[in-house]
Amino acid sequence: MTFISSLPIRKIGGIGKVTEHILRTSFEIDTCKDLLDKGAFLCALFSPSYADFFLSVGLGLGSTDTPQARLRKSMSNERTFSATEDEAYLYKKLVSSTIGWT
Repeated sequence: MTFISSLPIRKIGGIGKVTEHILRTSFEIDTCKDLLDKGAFLCALFSPSYADFFLSVGLGLGSTDTPQARLRKSMSNERTFSATEDEAYLYKKLVSSTIGWT
């Protein structure tokens, strides 16, 4: 706890420049100890998920789970065309790009 308590909030993953600025300037929170000391205040002002995150950080709790591989849910393909008013050309491209869709 000694190490965590003295750790600057900017060293915590998930607390970036903007969040650091808000916590420092508005709430005078510089370290993880400050997060715990002002926990009730943070719970009242932030959403439950943010408050939980801040309190977990102050206690030195974190997730060590490794991300799971995810199956692809979709596939896309993009093309940019030059400006044209040739409707037959556009229709032909549209039809050729949809062949094979199921």
